[in-house]
Amino acid sequence: MKRVYAGAIVSAVVSALWAGAVLWFKYRFLAFACYGAMIVAFPFASLAHELGHMLFGAVSGIKAVPEFSLFGPSSCKLVPRTDKNLRMRVLFTAFGGISVNFVFCIAGALGLLVTEAAFLSVFLPASSYLFWLNAGQAEFSDGKTDGLVISEFYNNDDSAKVAVAVLTAQAKMLKGARVEELDRNLLFGQPVIREDDPAFIALTQLKRDYCSAVGDAEGEKALNERIEQLKEYL
Repeated sequence: MKRVYAGAIVSAVVSALWAGAVLWFKYRFLAFACYGAMIVAFPFASLAHELGHMLFGAVSGIKAVPEFSLFGPSSCKLVPRTDKNLRMRVLFTAFGGISVNFVFCIAGALGLLVTEAAFLSVFLPASSYLFWLNAGQAEFSDGKTDGLVISEFYNNDDSAKVAVAVLTAQAKMLKGARVEELDRNLLFGQPVIREDDPAFIALTQLKRDYCSAVGDAEGEKALNERIEQLKEYL
């Protein structure tokens, strides 16, 4: 985690110094306006990142609902439109954010190489920071990076399997299925993963709702107690 964060910081600082020198050479004192634009570009780059998830999600059949923070970490909540081939759909959606940041990195680099487009370099520090931060495989207090999500879903590890099961159940219910109509194995036949994983918490809640719907009072009670234990992660 520290290496991912440090790499993103170094990338932003180096690109800011490089862009700052090019902008000064091109615009002189007007470059100060560009330096201000570099700062403003950080929340813009974060917004563009989340919009990338929304765009790629729309193409792949997943609704990505952004939870955007102007000065803090942002994220997207995934709402499945279908229960088919969800692993690949999520994988494609996860690529959206870093893909948009990479495009802005290219535009910023163009500003460094072609002086007529020097103003484009104001996008480089923020975009390179977010690209390297999200492309790395790490888990921060606010969640997993896109790189880690991509790795989990590409390798179809246990965390991805549970997440796909949750999304599959959600997709079926969004289409009108009742929780008690879900295949029991879809909920109770999943591998065991870390209890602080959002997929584990969501699956536990689905299990509780299933037991409640089918009249399994003992199972519902046990799962309610488990959910109480998980509240420290919510």
